Amino acid sequence: MSRSPDAEAGDSDPYRDAWRNTASLLRQGHSFSGRERNCAYLNLPGLNSFANVSAVTGLDFPDDGRALAVADWDHDGDLDVWLHNRTGPRLRLMLNQTSQTDLGNQFIAFRLQGTQSNRDAIGARVTIKNEGRPIQQQTLTAGDAYLSQSSKVLHFGLGDVSTVDSVLVRWPNGESEEFGSLAANHRYLLTEGSSNSIREEQSRSIRLKTSLQPQDAPVETSELTLASPIPLPILSYNTVSGATTTVNDLPAKHHLIVIWASWCSSCQDELKELSSGQAQLKDSGIQILALSVDGLDPNHATNASDARQVIEQSPSPIPWGMATPELIDKLRLLESLLVNQPPPLSVPMNLFVDPQGSLLSIIYGPADSAALVAAVEARADGKQELRQFATPFEGRWITAPRRLALGALGRAFGQEGFDTDYLRFLNLDVQAMAAQRTEDISDEARQAINQRLANTCFALGVASAAAGDLADAEQHFLNAVDAQPDHLDALINLGTLAIRAQKIEQAIEYFERALAVDDRSQGAHQNLALVLSASNRFEAAIPHFRQAIDSSSEPRFRSAYIASLLATKQFGVAKSELEIALSLNPQDFSSSLALAWLLATCPNDEIRDGARALELATRLHAGRGAKDPLTLDLLGAAQAESGDYSAAQKSLRAALKQVENQNPAAQQAFQQRLESYRQSQAHRDADGQYP
Repeated sequence: MSRSPDAEAGDSDPYRDAWRNTASLLRQGHSFSGRERNCAYLNLPGLNSFANVSAVTGLDFPDDGRALAVADWDHDGDLDVWLHNRTGPRLRLMLNQTSQTDLGNQFIAFRLQGTQSNRDAIGARVTIKNEGRPIQQQTLTAGDAYLSQSSKVLHFGLGDVSTVDSVLVRWPNGESEEFGSLAANHRYLLTEGSSNSIREEQSRSIRLKTSLQPQDAPVETSELTLASPIPLPILSYNTVSGATTTVNDLPAKHHLIVIWASWCSSCQDELKELSSGQAQLKDSGIQILALSVDGLDPNHATNASDARQVIEQSPSPIPWGMATPELIDKLRLLESLLVNQPPPLSVPMNLFVDPQGSLLSIIYGPADSAALVAAVEARADGKQELRQFATPFEGRWITAPRRLALGALGRAFGQEGFDTDYLRFLNLDVQAMAAQRTEDISDEARQAINQRLANTCFALGVASAAAGDLADAEQHFLNAVDAQPDHLDALINLGTLAIRAQKIEQAIEYFERALAVDDRSQGAHQNLALVLSASNRFEAAIPHFRQAIDSSSEPRFRSAYIASLLATKQFGVAKSELEIALSLNPQDFSSSLALAWLLATCPNDEIRDGARALELATRLHAGRGAKDPLTLDLLGAAQAESGDYSAAQKSLRAALKQVENQNPAAQQAFQQRLESYRQSQAHRDADGQYP
């Protein structure tokens, strides 16, 4: 069964990851089919096998094929094939030019029309019978292959039979109808309930001539005009004075950003032309900024001085500066997101930017000033949408312009380490979606926008938290919950921020809301359990620990769970959990200490095990050294529980010596236990937990 995306998995879904990787390969020029040629197989009746006729039929194209449909396109009695490809040519018509008459083969075809059933008779089954021949059946379907719908005329090959003895139609409503004997080599209209067939003569004669697609003459300039403006990333450059500024800070005018080099003759010609026509451009609201890449190309030993010399030779001064490596990297990344295979970086390259700082088009080669002026004037007059300039031919758009996926744009920049652009695009995406929410749209569309808005706000919250801006992070998470009240991850993150702000009750509320969304959320159970146990609400914490803890849980969760069990005197369960912790990590000092102390000092007789406690304590003491007061105290308790009070006293005296005049509280506790051992009394700890 074909895979489908997992809605709950979000961006981490392996299905989506696979498609992203596939799309990345396709953008690099790879083929879906690995350039494998199409295959065609011929069914061999009676032999239970097929013959590979790919080459002999001429169908073995090395295309990335997507769809196939069959129809008697030229009305000559045999079936022709339409092929649709992902790669060019997008369509191929393969005419069946075999002479069926010369081969003695006949055909019959039927067009069905429903009256009681659906008018197209989708679902009807036609059965034809000839004495001594196998019965033939076909069912009329809506869609008969991947992304394909063949002709709704049902076509039957008859061999050398000139007459069909019987035609039976089982209509979609279940009723069957007989149409009697019919002559071959004709197409018939069969209408539901009529019991009569109407012969349909060929309505057209099509003769297609082979032709070559006209090729455009080579031009010096090509243009990528965007159907929707795209906000530019933050593009920094160095001014003539050496200061650093950004393209994004330019005045709110149309701008032509010229990427050029002093060693490029085409660049020099373009700058002279732009300089001469600068007044006309300014009158149309277009300003120029020339950014030199001199010094960035290791193949050309030029620098800012060379660029300055070219600018000073222009008829009139042009604002200019020096491009930075980061600016070029961002432009190349943006190109890769706009087209699958962007051309190699070459100069001159022109960016046409609108007054809002959004990219309208990329011009490869010298820009045409007159075309820029015409485009600005046409848009100002409202005569044409921007996307009308994005097509190489005129036409009428029947759909609204697509909205930009600014979030995806931001993630692409974030993956390349451009964190500021990542946040910029995500914030722009939030603004765009907030505006969409105010529009008159369907509930389904609003729900989709809210979900995307919530995910984007959550991503902003995560980024802000990582940067240490917790106030902004909290606001972004709140915005996510406002857009989607059941956004689980946003609720959990709001809870963790509340803990950091010492707002315990608020944190508990957020985690409880998260569990109301998904009562199986391990993160919500873990965090709620920790905050409840930290505020001494052990009874309330324990059920959440039980839901959250498994073999992969962090040790701190199990330790907090065990502490809650001991605090509520659930000694048996605590002992079992400690044993599990040690089985997962036999070198875990804390769990070994806690288990040994519980086995030596628990007030419940059935829990204590002096021998096991002594074994654990001896191993821990050997690992920590002879002068460790903690394990000396533990060892004394285990020795006392095992009945060796003399050894227990010796261990406590050694422990006292180590804390003398250093830790009064420990000194007092050790002294009290020493007195008990002198009286041959083992120590009993009310909660079984080492103090």
